[in-house]
Amino acid sequence: MPANKEIKRNALKALKMSRTDTINLSIITICLGGVSLFAFTCTEGIIVALSGVLRSGSVSGNLGTVLWWTYMIFALYLLLSILVGSFVELGYDRWLLLWLKGKRPGNDVLFGFKKYWFNSVLLRLYMAMKSILWMALLFVPGIVAVVNYALAPYVIAQFPHVKPPDAVKISKVLMKGYKVKLVLLVLSFLDEILLSFLALGLPLFYVIPRIKITVAEFYRERIALHDEQVRQIARQAGSR
Repeated sequence: MPANKEIKRNALKALKMSRTDTINLSIITICLGGVSLFAFTCTEGIIVALSGVLRSGSVSGNLGTVLWWTYMIFALYLLLSILVGSFVELGYDRWLLLWLKGKRPGNDVLFGFKKYWFNSVLLRLYMAMKSILWMALLFVPGIVAVVNYALAPYVIAQFPHVKPPDAVKISKVLMKGYKVKLVLLVLSFLDEILLSFLALGLPLFYVIPRIKITVAEFYRERIALHDEQVRQIARQAGSR
């Protein structure tokens, strides 16, 4: 398994060859709710927190109105993320994997998983449910669960017929002994993320594609070491 610096360098080198397409597709994906499991879970947490504040009746007037509209915006985005973002994210992940393999996929790949809509929605809900259940017990196990499931969308992006429980199973196999490595890889973008928030978040449309393609390259490196094991699980899933 290559060092994180090499994984990041290879991914960003590939990104340079398609920066405009990748960023444009990333903007479309984010606007349609194609966010990561961590962002999806955070959105759920914000909605629950706002709901609690609004129901308590502790705020009123202009602040209450602002909080109500904020709640509605997050709730609508969460619904969009489930109904549309679930399959758009998988399409984006597949586009990245194909690009890293040296292919030149068309932008239509982004919506290619619409025919796997049920599987896409089920994956998003399944991952979110398991992560929330772990976080309800203890925060740290919840974070570990999020990292454990991080590669499941890439698994289905490569093997569309695989069911969510099997995708999560494969992700856990790929992440065994490499959870810290992936966390450190993502944290290497922390300076860019913080600078983006200081600039009102707009540069995130530039930073997120850099993170996504780097995680996609991490997935490619991991699956290369477990190719036969993963394909066997995928075949068994397809035969059920």
